[in-house]
Amino acid sequence: MREVPTIEFDEVPADVAGMPVDVLASAQLQQWMTCLTEVERQILMLRYFDGLEYAEIANVLDIPLGTVQWRIFNAKKKLIRLSRGRD
Repeated sequence: MREVPTIEFDEVPADVAGMPVDVLASAQLQQWMTCLTEVERQILMLRYFDGLEYAEIANVLDIPLGTVQWRIFNAKKKLIRLSRGRD
């Protein structure tokens, strides 16, 4: 069974304790996105925020489909490492 790390509520800083979870997650995502290159951010935004398919991204950016796939794969790998605290 996978163990999920937890913290005690009194350990949460006062300025974030009352914030909704979606606001906190959004702030964390924004922080992680700054660790990506401009190209990685752009492609992830097109894919996950604008909802474009890989082929559409390739057309918009005028790059090969394989390049789009590779860049998304690598950017997601970076974000996973960051989310786990392993930069």
